[in-house]
Amino acid sequence: MAEITKIVITKNPGYGCSSFMFQEKITLTANSIEYKLIPHMNNKRDTEKHWKYQSNSDAVKDKIKEAFDEIGKIVWLDEDVNCLDVGSIEFAITYSDKTRFKKAYWRPPTDFRDGLIAIKESIPHTEQIPIFFECL
Repeated sequence: MAEITKIVITKNPGYGCSSFMFQEKITLTANSIEYKLIPHMNNKRDTEKHWKYQSNSDAVKDKIKEAFDEIGKIVWLDEDVNCLDVGSIEFAITYSDKTRFKKAYWRPPTDFRDGLIAIKESIPHTEQIPIFFECL
């Protein structure tokens, strides 16, 4: 079976005031993690944020591998849950054989808890934690 080589997670806002609308994007590879916060046009609260961290540390690679394993399980999720007020979480997964899986889920981030906690634990302590991790 092909292994996961890259995961892009995009969190889109749910319903609410346009002054609080933003999109968050996290990109994981075997040895790197990148974060972008992209405010929507009328968002007065947030400014665009971006950071990228790359490491050859075994501890970081192990956490990212754990995230790959947990997030890889989402391919098998059913679609019974549909929480439109929380916004969507889109997963784009690339495998070593170049196949791809891309799907948006309308579920709370807690449904992907194990994978998101592994990502959160691989983020350097000096960087801003993505906002949608706050519920974990």
